[in-house]
Amino acid sequence: MMNLDWQKFFQPSYLFSSRIPPFSFLFRYVLLVLFLLYLVLGVISLILSRTMKKKKPYYLKPLRKFYTYFFTLGSTGLILFFFRQERVYLFNLRFWLLLWFVVGLVWLFFIIRYLILDLPDEKRRMRELEVYRRYLPKKKK
Repeated sequence: MMNLDWQKFFQPSYLFSSRIPPFSFLFRYVLLVLFLLYLVLGVISLILSRTMKKKKPYYLKPLRKFYTYFFTLGSTGLILFFFRQERVYLFNLRFWLLLWFVVGLVWLFFIIRYLILDLPDEKRRMRELEVYRRYLPKKKK
């Protein structure tokens, strides 16, 4: 198992070094499982968004946000994994994996912020719209 020196980790010479060995055996499979799990979660959230479209339309937007989040991070993670294993010059830098992680955290923060702050207001507006539409005249057949 490889020991990680945190002081060395954030130095630009370490992050942008082009002489990087492939991932260790354990780390390789942990990353591969993580990236594939992200893709599976993306597909699950896409399927859920299509089934919830009619039942609960206010869940459509958050599920689509999760779909784009998981699918984008899973696919870019697999691409970065491939480049690292094949030692492609510019794309196997440690910097890319760190950037992938930071972007994922920031993106997840905005999704959670949406779920906490905006979704309750949208649910309330949808309920008010349903009550309003109940009293509108219906089309005659």
